[in-house]
Amino acid sequence: MRYHQTLLDQIRSTVVLSDFISEKISLRRQGQYHVGLCPFHHEKTPSFTVTNDKGIYFCFGCGETGSVFDFLMKTKGLNFKEAVEEAANRVGIILPKEIHNPLEEKIEKENLEIYHALEKAMTWFQVQLQGDVGRHARKYLEGRGVSRVEQENFKLGFAPSSGQGLSRYLKEVGISEEVLEKAGLIFLKNEFPKEGQKEVRDRFRGRIMFPIQDKKGRVIAFGARTLTGEHPKYLNSPETSLFHKGKSLYGVWNIMQNRESLKKMPLMVVEGYLDVILCWKEGFPAVAPLGTALTETQLSEIWRYSSEPILCFDGDLAGQKAAFRAGEKALIHLKPGISLKVAHFPKGEDPASLLESNQKESMAELLKNADGLDGFLWQYMLQERRYDTPEHQALLKKDLLKMLEGILDKDVREAYYYDMMTRFQNIFRGRGKLKEASYKNISFGKKRDLPSFFEIKKRQHKILVAGLIKYPFLLNDVVDIFSTLDLEDPDLIKLREVILAYYEKNLPLEFSNMENYLKEKNCMDAFLKLKNDNLFLYASFLREGAQIMEVKRGWREVWILAQEQKNLKHEEIKLLKEFETNMSPHLWAEIQALNIEKESQKAFIREGLETETD
Repeated sequence: MRYHQTLLDQIRSTVVLSDFISEKISLRRQGQYHVGLCPFHHEKTPSFTVTNDKGIYFCFGCGETGSVFDFLMKTKGLNFKEAVEEAANRVGIILPKEIHNPLEEKIEKENLEIYHALEKAMTWFQVQLQGDVGRHARKYLEGRGVSRVEQENFKLGFAPSSGQGLSRYLKEVGISEEVLEKAGLIFLKNEFPKEGQKEVRDRFRGRIMFPIQDKKGRVIAFGARTLTGEHPKYLNSPETSLFHKGKSLYGVWNIMQNRESLKKMPLMVVEGYLDVILCWKEGFPAVAPLGTALTETQLSEIWRYSSEPILCFDGDLAGQKAAFRAGEKALIHLKPGISLKVAHFPKGEDPASLLESNQKESMAELLKNADGLDGFLWQYMLQERRYDTPEHQALLKKDLLKMLEGILDKDVREAYYYDMMTRFQNIFRGRGKLKEASYKNISFGKKRDLPSFFEIKKRQHKILVAGLIKYPFLLNDVVDIFSTLDLEDPDLIKLREVILAYYEKNLPLEFSNMENYLKEKNCMDAFLKLKNDNLFLYASFLREGAQIMEVKRGWREVWILAQEQKNLKHEEIKLLKEFETNMSPHLWAEIQALNIEKESQKAFIREGLETETD
């Protein structure tokens, strides 16, 4: 029934909203507002505000807002009509009688019959599980850690293999074949088409039964796991007037009964029925989609209970791919305070397998270390792509930007753009090899000033020259690029000339021979200066005992840094000039990323400074 707006406004203005909400959470008066901890997401500092004069609530943390009707729908799982009726009854407003609609009445009557059939079926399945016919199913469940308590809490059952036991029982209690078919409980097959006779077969046979309940606890469908090796392993009810796989969630009724648990633990989004059951058993709130990829509708429903749920899919490639697809779908709905996280399970593991092996602490640690959505999307894109050439790097950047265009919220989109471009710059300017500076063990002795741009460049040049003296065999691979190095120090220029001349003579590419040649050319003073600079503090490949591959990789990394460092100043000046006339957020993100890259370059030197002071 549709209610007139005037009536809805009357109910809203009569209701004291804080009275309704204080039944769920504690509120304290603060001027004209009432303030408390948000019931829709976990927080430690109150950001949930109720304004009685306007009849609205708003959370500054997660963005949830609405009227008394919204609050009742979200906290009690009511539909709009039911929320209006409850609010009106509470304040003594009499609602007009409904105008009867024959079609709506027919649909409602059919749905009630289906609810009744499914409830009866669930009870019958439960009896079978606890009887002799269900002993193998009970043994399987107990072996998976599902005790009798969980079997009863989740109303688990068993469908025998006979094929007609359920349908025969339900017909005995007065439920027609037509209703059973609409409920998705039976097949009707034309055994003798000419005579119009049909064979009735139970849809579920030889399977453990998992009732799927809606937010009010009503059974709307079943999930079923085979015990006979029959395919598919898992089978769901078909789509019905009550059940839509892409909209429903397994475990949502448990959330409605245990909303307080979400204030202590994050909401997990898992893949299977057993994952959900074992998670709740160990105190981890969880829901699961129903045999399909997580849909946008399901995501929206999940966000009603948790502002930052954690995707906990299987630790295999398929699980990671499913998490990535869910992340892509989430982008369009992101807003400040509303996002996803992704937990990384070991290969071959899932929530159920961890908890079965008594690894509750490991599970808690995985949740604690879950990646933010931005970090997960970035890592997944990297591992799925080639980026060994400038062209592939450019393609990666293009695809990243295209993906971020799907974020509708302007502030979130700009934050993601800055984050992704910063990651991109750090990887492909510094090749991702620099470690972040560690401040944990800094000495409190004499302060050391960070090196300037020119000092950084000079030290990189020294490392490159020293590397070729210590490891002449590198010349076979790098002689051409080394000859183009833009050196400025006279000693380094002289050493390069001697090194290149040595290589041209086809002399043995060994350090002892190179050292003798430097003596012949009167370059020992310049060489000793390099040795006394302790360059191995800044480039580990110069240490004694370094492996050949480490040496080759280390020299090239410093070469790349030197080339990038040369361009940073010019690029910074260019971007700043452009920003003066075009103050776009994208350009600002580029400038910030460039600054971070400069700090990364300094970190290369800072590590050595800190080592010296230890």
